[in-house]
Order: sequence, then structure tokens, then C-alpha cells
Amino acid sequence: MSRNDHELLDRAVDRLRAEAPDSETVRAAADRVWQRLSAEAGSAAPRAADVDTITGCADFQALIPAYLAAELPEPRRLLLEDHSRECVPCRRALLAARSGGVEAPAPRRAAAPSARRWLPLAAAALLAVGVAGWFATDGLFAGQVAVVADVDGLLLGLDGEAAGGVTPLVDGQALRSGEAVRTGKGSTAVVRLDDGSLVELAERTQISVRERRRGTTIEVERGAIIVEAADQRDEHLFVATGDSLVSVTGTIFAVQHGLRGSRVSVVEGEVHVTSGGREVVLHPGQQTTSRPGLARVPVASEVAWSRNVDHYLAMLGELSELEREIARRVAPAPTRYDSQLIGAVPAQTFAYVALPNLTTSLVESWQVFQERLTASPALAEWWSQRVASGDAAEMERALARLRDLGSELGDEVVVALPGSASGEPDGIVVLAEVARPDTFIALLEREAAELAGDGGGQGLVVVRDLSALDGSETGLLVWVDDGMMVAADGAARLVAVAAARAAGGGFAATPLGQAVERAYADGTQWLLAVDLGSVMAAEAAGDEELARTGFGDVERLLVERWDEGERAVMSAELTFGQTRHGIASWLAAPAPMGALDFVSADAHLAAAFVVKEPASMVDDLLALTGASGDADDLGELERELGLSLRQDVAAPLGGEVAFAMDGPFLPEPSWKLIVEVYDPSRLQHTLEVAVARLNDHLREEGEAEATLEEQSGGGRTYYHLSTGRGIGVSWVYADGYLVAGTSRALLERTLDQREAGTTLTGTARFRSLLPRDARTDFSALFYQNVGPLLSPLAGGLSSLGGAQLSAEQRAALDELIRDAEPTVAYAYGESDRILFAGTGPGGPFGLGFQALSGFGGLALFGQVLDEAAASQAVVE
Repeated sequence: MSRNDHELLDRAVDRLRAEAPDSETVRAAADRVWQRLSAEAGSAAPRAADVDTITGCADFQALIPAYLAAELPEPRRLLLEDHSRECVPCRRALLAARSGGVEAPAPRRAAAPSARRWLPLAAAALLAVGVAGWFATDGLFAGQVAVVADVDGLLLGLDGEAAGGVTPLVDGQALRSGEAVRTGKGSTAVVRLDDGSLVELAERTQISVRERRRGTTIEVERGAIIVEAADQRDEHLFVATGDSLVSVTGTIFAVQHGLRGSRVSVVEGEVHVTSGGREVVLHPGQQTTSRPGLARVPVASEVAWSRNVDHYLAMLGELSELEREIARRVAPAPTRYDSQLIGAVPAQTFAYVALPNLTTSLVESWQVFQERLTASPALAEWWSQRVASGDAAEMERALARLRDLGSELGDEVVVALPGSASGEPDGIVVLAEVARPDTFIALLEREAAELAGDGGGQGLVVVRDLSALDGSETGLLVWVDDGMMVAADGAARLVAVAAARAAGGGFAATPLGQAVERAYADGTQWLLAVDLGSVMAAEAAGDEELARTGFGDVERLLVERWDEGERAVMSAELTFGQTRHGIASWLAAPAPMGALDFVSADAHLAAAFVVKEPASMVDDLLALTGASGDADDLGELERELGLSLRQDVAAPLGGEVAFAMDGPFLPEPSWKLIVEVYDPSRLQHTLEVAVARLNDHLREEGEAEATLEEQSGGGRTYYHLSTGRGIGVSWVYADGYLVAGTSRALLERTLDQREAGTTLTGTARFRSLLPRDARTDFSALFYQNVGPLLSPLAGGLSSLGGAQLSAEQRAALDELIRDAEPTVAYAYGESDRILFAGTGPGGPFGLGFQALSGFGGLALFGQVLDEAAASQAVVE
């Protein structure tokens, strides 16, 4: 194995060590200890490999020669294998000895056994028995972990002791921890876990269930399952596939695992999926895959084989319809062009957040939801299963409290984070206008009294007289003065707000405040402004590499979000203290993008960039590697290739590059790479030299060489590179661009479409997503439209898993596919800033129902009150 393989194995071992062992493992450990005690009592003869006592790694490594020669007694073989799985040095010594690279150390001889040696052995035996007993009394390793609830066809228990290694299972049969089961061809089954969760298995699916200290794990060896997870309370339910780990506390989701990876799809609730070192959170209708080459499919297709397909499709359809209904009936947040709250913000503010008061919209959304519950049996069933009547009543009460408080506030809520001496956040201040101060104060005091009934502590302090504060107050302090509500986490911050108001507002005079006021002048709904200058300046002062990248000059970040009709727009502005340089300057000023002319109107994904002169980018890279000490490595690489990175690779290139997923997606995705080229002959020579050097390396490694072929057609020369591993790429030079793709046929079709003018940039769909401003070009652009991709993938559902979709089911599936709408994101590079923006379909407030369902407290002040400690103090 390679070094990376060993590192991955080490991490896997660490993870396994963190897991509690099952009962069989504990029993086996106790048996090995007992066998060792018996051997000690029965004989004092020297042990195999002349190692009398194993006290450390040296003794284990001395056993390796006998282990490799298959001369090691069974107990010691087991001990060595267990130890080498946990110990990295011993595992490496075993690998080296197996390959003949390093000899194992000589064995140490020890004195004959004595009575003193019995003490640690007896202690080990007692410890093993005690651990086994502790786990048994803890209830974690009960024999039964699940029961077969329903079998349609054949369900096999994989039991090595049975005839043929399999046992047919029937309804009501118990399953032990770790016992593997597999469905037969054309068969399905349902397994009920001890916690009440249901696991539905598709045909040819193999799983096992294990109980762990952190919860229950369903291990999917292969196939597809649908899990209806019961409420796990303080634990979790896990699904492990080998390349993914799914964690839930109560939801409905599907998992499919095969040779090419895993796919997780959510029908209802929230699911956390860890794969490839990253974690994603999925909500209803969302999906993720473990490997980039594994395409996503409609969520409906992942449940089409289920006996409950009608229920799942109805649920997905109802959630989508609920989102559309809320979008139709709930008005978006109003655009604001000024703010009366800026004058109260402290001058030392590190971050400024302006949110619309969404109380009315949230109440209206809840009303729409209640109406849909009454009209939809599927939605009502889901709600009754997932939310207890007491929880629903509590949600009603919380919404009523939020409505009472939020309706007294103005259209805007501002959150300010004052900065410390180092420029980092230090505390919080929440501001809002109040229409009826007396009424609002009365509501606050009632709220504080209700909170006080839940327990002790100083949590919510309603301040009537600011001068009465002595600075010792703790918790959330709320002060209402002259039509403005101020909430802060300390008396000092309330005093700072009062001083800012008296002085006419120090924040508005700061660079960050001025940027905020400009954003209001253009109109905004959601606004975030962060002062990054002080933090980045301190970082860059002690980091020469960061300074050379150019990102040490970052001053502030400004993010906005607003609605334009039925679409939502989000923008971000990253500002620098001086003209961009280094890597921060690689994104060039907006310019025409001819590379997009090679992307067809049917593209699923497209990304295009305009960069500064590639040779200058190499200079920046060389300067950075020189500072980091990597310049020698880069020079060695150039000498081995016989090429200059600047002269032979960068100099022939222009400043445009584009990538697209464009064409058929099955059986292999069709991709394109388009690069602007000023000197095609020189670049082609560079590529040919690189292929020759690659073949030199492949010959040294004893691998098949790559082949580079030329083909002519239509007055053009096509190049095709293929490797011994089946990887191939074709390219052609056309009008100053290198166009590369998966095949010559794709390139020919690309050139024909460009000649006919059927390109992405000419479609009405694409143009409708572009911004409504005065700019004609971009520095970067990203486009996605996966809806047309999903439709043909769903075409084979009629025979998926033997399931036949009805006309109603297919109509529901088609409706779900139509909901996938295109979006565009883009960037403008300016001398001292980079502007990012994106457009796409927007629900209420630019958020869909699925996002709203997990957003939590939309009215921030109401959320803060809910989290305050249960106590009330009124300062008179």
C-alpha cells in the first residue's frame, strides 16, 4: 500500500478504536485471557519465538518471523493481529517484514514464570470479565437488535453454521447484533429495529444491524434501503456504507450503495451525511452522492421500488406544493432604502447585520401550513407522526408570543457585533424601532415573568432607567428609549449605544458604516457587513506568504440579498485596501467571453473565467513558492519535463477558460474544457513533449504507455490522447481556442452548434437570469440547469426494482422534476474589489419552505428571548 493508504488505514483504526466492542468481541477477549492463564498454569516451557513475556512493541515485533512462517500458536497469532491493527509502528514492521525490507528485532528472553506474574494476568482476566459484565448490564449488547417485520419473497440470514451458510427467515424472527441478512432476486423485506425504526430492503440488498454506545448502526453491504427512523431521543441512528456515514435522530430517507459509490436521498426531516472528509446536511427532496462520478437522480426514483411509494411520492409532492403556495400567498420582505438605527450603532462595530422583521410573513406562512394540513391527508399524517400534540401546542404558543412581540417592532432588526482591541467580535447589540413603547415594555415584562416561572437565574433584565445600572447586571438587558429598543449582553454595551446616539452616531463615519449607507441607498432587504481589515492586517504582518497572495489587504465584506419579482438576488463585495495584487489579482476585469460560444444551449453546467495574463500568474506563483521554499521543487520539475512553466505553458495561453457539462450524461458524462490560445503551435509542442515525458515515466514503472493520435476532418486537425488505464481526451484548435472533450464526436457537434448559433448565451432562459445593471460583461460566470438532466434519468423508473409507476405517480414525479429551475452566479473584478452575485428562483423572502423549516428563529429578537434564562428583573 502507499503512504496515503496507510494514513487512511490509521484514521480508520482510530475511528474503530473509538467504537465500543460488541458482546462477541468481549467474550473472545475474555476467552483468550483465560487460555493464556491456563497455558501459564500448565507449563513453564518457553513460548514460541522464545518470547516468554510480551511487555511492549519489541516483543510483538519479535513474533513476526514465526507469524509469517505460520509457526505461531493460535493465541499468540490473535494477539499479534489485534495489536498490529491498533499499533502503527508494529503494523509497519509487519508490512516491512512481509515484503522482506526489514528484519524483525531479535527476541528478548525472560526469566521463568514466577508467582508475581500471575497478578497482572489475573487482573487482566478480572478486567475482561468486568468490562463484559458492565456492557451487559448497560443493555448495549442485548442479543436481539431487530425483528423481521415482513418478507415478500426470500430473506436469507447469512449464518456460517447453517447448511450452505444461509437460513431462510420468516416474519417475526429475531435478528442478533451483527447478523447479516440479504434479500433474494425480486424480493423485498421490512426489518423493525428495537427502537421502532423501520428498514425496508430492496431486492439483492444485504445489511446487518449493530448496537453501539452512541446508538444503532445499519451497515449496508450492498443494495438499497429506505429508513423510517423513530425518534432517537438522546442517541442517533447511523447508516454506514463503507464510503459514507449517515446520522439521523428521526426522519425518512433512502440509501443506495453499489460498486460506484453511495447515494443518500431525503424524503422527510434532516439528515447529516459524512463522506470523503466532508459533511453535508440534507432536507426533504435533497440528495448527495459519495463520488463525483456518481450522478444524482430524482429523489422519487430512489423510493420507486418501495411498497410505500405512494406515500413517499405524496409526501414529496405535498412539501413542494406547500412551498409554492407560500410563495404565492406570502409577500416578500419590503426593500429598505435607509435606516434610522445606524445612528445608535457603536463606532467600534466589527460586524453589522440588518434583517427584515419577518413576523407577519412567518405568521402567514404558518396559516398556509395549517390550511394544507387540513386539506392533505399525507401531510397531516406526516405531521402527526413527527410532532406530538403537546409539541404542536407549544409551537402555537411560541408563535403567538413571537407575533405579539414582533408586531410591535419596525420593519428592520439590526444586530451589531462590537469589536475588541484586536478587531474580533466582543458581545452583541440588537436594535429595532418600537411603535408603542409602553405596550412593548408591558409585553417584555410579561415575557420575563413567564420565563422566570421556568427556573432561576438572571436572564432577562428589562431596563427602565439607564442611569440606574451599576455595571454588575448580567444576562440579556433590554432598554426602550425614544421609540427604539436596544438589547445587549451587558450594561457597558447599552451605555455605548446611548453615547453613540447622543454623539450623532460614530458608526456612520467609519469606512464600514459608509459602505452600509451606500448599500441602503441602492435598496436592500438582507445585509451583512464585516470589517476584515484589522484582522487581516494583523495576520499578514506576521505571515509573508499571506501578504504575497494579496489577500492580506482585504478590508471588508458586504453581503446583500433581495427579491426581484419571482427571483432572488444575492451579492457580495470583497474590498481591498489597495490595488489587488498576487493571487488576489488573478480574476481580471470584466471582458467578453468567447469561450462560452462553445457551450451549447442544452448545457447542464457551465463555468467561465477571465484571468490576467497567464505568464504574470506564473510570476506570482513563483514569487509565492520562493517565499515558501518550494521554488527548488518547481525548478526540478521543469528540468525533468524539459519545459519552462512560464514560456512553454503560460505564454501561449490567453486569458479565458471555461468548463461545461454539456451533452449526454449517460453512460459517461460529456464535459468540455475551452481555453483561449494565442500560439497553438507552441502549446501543441508543449503537450507533445509532456506526453513523451509521461511515457518515459510509465516505461520506468512498467506500465502501458499513452498514445497521441492526429486525425483530420472538415479542414481541422483533431488530437486524441489515450492512456493504458482507459482514460481518453480529445481536443481541437478553433479560432484561437483549444476545445477539449471526451470524444471527437462531441467536438464536431460543438463546432457545428457554434456555427449554427445554438449556444447557451443566446437562449432566453439564460438571458432572463442575467443581472439588470449597466455592465455588458463579466469576470466570472457560473450557470446550472439540472432539470433537463433529471427528466431522462427518470425515464427508466417504470422498471426500476420491478416497480411499475402509475400515471398519478409519474405525474407527481414530473412535477418534482419541473421544480428544478436554473440559476446563474457571476463576478466582477475591479482594481480594488471583487463583486459576486447570483440569481435564481426565490420563494418568500428568497427562501423556499424547506430552507425555512430548518432556519429556526426568523425574528432574531424573539429567538434571543426564547433562549434567555428563566428570570426577570426590572430596574426602576
